[in-house]
Amino acid sequence: MNAYNTKGKQFIGAINELVKDEGRENYDVLFETLNSISLKDGVHLGLKLASERGLGDESCFYTVKNGVAPSRGKEPLFINAVFPDLKVEKSEMGAWQAYLLFVSPTILPVFWHGGYICRDYFFDASDVDMFNQESYEDTPELSVDEIPEPSVAVEDDKYVVSCAYWNDWEGLVRETVRVKFLKNGDVKILVPKQKVLKRYNCGICY
Repeated sequence: MNAYNTKGKQFIGAINELVKDEGRENYDVLFETLNSISLKDGVHLGLKLASERGLGDESCFYTVKNGVAPSRGKEPLFINAVFPDLKVEKSEMGAWQAYLLFVSPTILPVFWHGGYICRDYFFDASDVDMFNQESYEDTPELSVDEIPEPSVAVEDDKYVVSCAYWNDWEGLVRETVRVKFLKNGDVKILVPKQKVLKRYNCGICY
């Protein structure tokens, strides 16, 4: 178990606690866990939970600048839009924590069609055990040995983050994301690439 596993496990625990505490003034406390990231001056973190209306919805974090939050349905609610309002430490751990925040909608609550994005991440043996106990009858059993550990490598001006996850419509997937630190200090998450390690489709269509 490496430092990225440990931080990933802490992050999922922090997410679960924040979801229970719906309605709080802000969610800045998340950066006590993602401690390589901080908010710029005058910015707070908000959380939009999935609405149980229509054909489906997803949850996501957003930023509130000088007391003004984006209106629902506009582009700023998407998770990538928070990064210009954050300061991310230029390091392997900073890139890993930026990735965790980037994928947070896949961990947060969803409604109906929103469920297609849901993922299980495996940060220690207990995560694998729980997955094997709670998955569908025809889901292949996973072992710790076949799940690659998360990693971060430096490549020129980018940090290459790799992490495995399970999705019920994809199977076991290894995702690679490049995190680029711009000259102005901002971070940009480049388009992720996925490699399927064990293909699976639960066959459920919403």
